Amino acid sequence: MESNSVEQAQPYQPIEQQPPQVSIVPNEPKKPSAIPKILMLFVLIIVVMILSSGGTYLTLKSKITPTPTPPVPITEISSPTLSPDLYTEETRSATANWQTYTNRKYGYSIKYPNDWKIQEKDNLQGLALFILTIYGPSQNTLLDIWVNNMDWQQAENELKGKAKQISLNGIMAYEEKVSKTSRTYTFPSKVSGQIVQILFSPSPKSPLEEIKALDQILSTFKFIEPSPTSNAQISDAEKKLIDNWILKNNLNEFGDPKDTMYAGGTPLFDERTGKTIDKYDYILQKHPDRPWNI
Repeated sequence: MESNSVEQAQPYQPIEQQPPQVSIVPNEPKKPSAIPKILMLFVLIIVVMILSSGGTYLTLKSKITPTPTPPVPITEISSPTLSPDLYTEETRSATANWQTYTNRKYGYSIKYPNDWKIQEKDNLQGLALFILTIYGPSQNTLLDIWVNNMDWQQAENELKGKAKQISLNGIMAYEEKVSKTSRTYTFPSKVSGQIVQILFSPSPKSPLEEIKALDQILSTFKFIEPSPTSNAQISDAEKKLIDNWILKNNLNEFGDPKDTMYAGGTPLFDERTGKTIDKYDYILQKHPDRPWNI
């Protein structure tokens, strides 16, 4: 019996039912981006420019000699000066033949024009120890010199911040503007515990030449050594002459119109009427710098 080998046939499947053939394609390598190359090129250009600029700077620096900076002058704050016109030769010659007022009791002197007048007021309680008024022919232009009891340290503390520190004839002082035309100058006095103040008081009616003279007068102010005990004693005979002169001239105001003596004290008055009496109670001393003429 022949044995036939029969191969078992595979069942037939239609083409459309066959599973799709997947073709495996190897992955292609990614192309490198162009941006990093551009960035590197940009950085390289910047580096080259920096190196080039640095080389140029070093070359120029080696050739150019730097100009030295001049030193800045140091300004002395404590010793400023007034306007230069106070110290011109013209001012010195203009004041050469002026009258000189000297007050040895309070230790200062000042010059004033020959046609100007002065008035002294002493022992003004609550106001000042002494006031000298210098006034022009029009009587509209005044320069007052006040002497007050005040410690200089106290006065300086009050003036700092609102007044300008100046130097006048080598004297340290403070200048304060009271108004557009008025100014006050404050000095430490030669007498301990006192200050000296100079007040400019021109008015709208002041002539220009008088206003100009104020600065010239100020430029002549200076301190001298005070000598309060230099006044000579007055004899009884001199007192009688003075007393007769006061009565004869019928003085009706407190002061020294003749300008030949110091006058102080308080006027006598009638307590019942409140009116002053013709005679004044004077504390008299010979003036140290003027002749005794009565």
